Amino acid sequence: MLEKILLLGLFSCWLSQGVTAQTMFTNVADSLGLNVSADAGIALADYNNDGHLDVYIANRYGPNYLFANDGDETFSDVTESAGVGVLDFSLSGTWGDFNNDGFLDLYVAIKESSNRLYKNTGDGYFEDIAGSAGVTAQYLNSYIGIWGDYNNDGFVDLYVVNFESG
Repeated sequence: MLEKILLLGLFSCWLSQGVTAQTMFTNVADSLGLNVSADAGIALADYNNDGHLDVYIANRYGPNYLFANDGDETFSDVTESAGVGVLDFSLSGTWGDFNNDGFLDLYVAIKESSNRLYKNTGDGYFEDIAGSAGVTAQYLNSYIGIWGDYNNDGFVDLYVVNFESG
């Protein structure tokens, strides 16, 4: 009986080879306005509270991008006007409302420079407050920041994962 089950499993795997060789997805980046060259992390959030998910893209070898969802299946590049176009070796961005003002803030983990903490001012602009907040972690080779209320005080805290220290 076990032999028949194994043969049936192998036969199923063999049959599925034809299915996996077919294209299952269509690239729609151009039509959405999201066709950029980037190779690190993507963070989705409604940073402007309009009910639509916006896209932040971290990039190792070029600028990071922030795209505002226009609500009509297109996105607009608002990187420069928002002030979040980091040019360093960024690996990830993550959203969290650290000051409970109702606007999502953005933490960017950077490998070979100072990390960024962008406070959302609520008017489409972000202010880099990493230095005054004490979260620059310069040259610690940060990989990602993770938001959570770790001490149950009602405010999200930031946990940063680094490759190495000092």
